[in-house]
Amino acid sequence: MMESVQNFIMTIKERNHVLQLINTIDFLSVRLVSGNMSLLLAITNGELLMIEDEDEEINTCKISGEIETIKTLLKGNEKLRILLNRGLLKIYAPFRTILLLESIFYLTKAEKRNDENSFKKYIDSNQTLV
Repeated sequence: MMESVQNFIMTIKERNHVLQLINTIDFLSVRLVSGNMSLLLAITNGELLMIEDEDEEINTCKISGEIETIKTLLKGNEKLRILLNRGLLKIYAPFRTILLLESIFYLTKAEKRNDENSFKKYIDSNQTLV
């Protein structure tokens, strides 16, 4: 899970539109829990940090579930709300915080980039002779 969180943080740093959203947050901490593993994400002063801290009192909210489900959330492959509705994740946070987190997770999803050659192949395969 630690590697997925590190990738999530690196991806956020590449997304200016997400950084603008994060810059509006004074302080927010999210504890990600899967089994006996726990990581703390802290957003403070426009920065996203991963903290390995066992202090349960500093977290604003908590997201718990299977490790693969948390990885899916961090990659932005599925919306937080859908994972909650399916019962795959549990979250303990105010509703506004849940909406904010859903925006951050979903907007950070990995982009699928098509290179120029695959676009050219697509055009070539769809050409018709008149």
